Amino acid sequence: MRRGASASSPVLTVHAFSPHAKAAGAPKVGVIVTRKVGKAVVRNRIRRRCKAILETVLAADDVRWFVVTCRPAAAQARFAELRLQLSNAMRSAGKPRGTRA
Repeated sequence: MRRGASASSPVLTVHAFSPHAKAAGAPKVGVIVTRKVGKAVVRNRIRRRCKAILETVLAADDVRWFVVTCRPAAAQARFAELRLQLSNAMRSAGKPRGTRA
């Protein structure tokens, strides 16, 4: 994660990393939801929401690897807000460091 790019929003952080050519293939995603977010039911709901959003946002030709870390504010976020912030953060994480807004 240190060599990749990252982007943050109020409810989550996305780290993007481009692997070596040998390891490239389909995009890989990891979703981290810690106990600070809530009990297991809440954490699993957020994880399922993130995975549903990622199925629509990720392109099959994108070979980057992503780590999505959800913050406690994600527990109160509506699905549409989570989708907007996750897609914006993924788009920003793909840009070079000097071009972020």
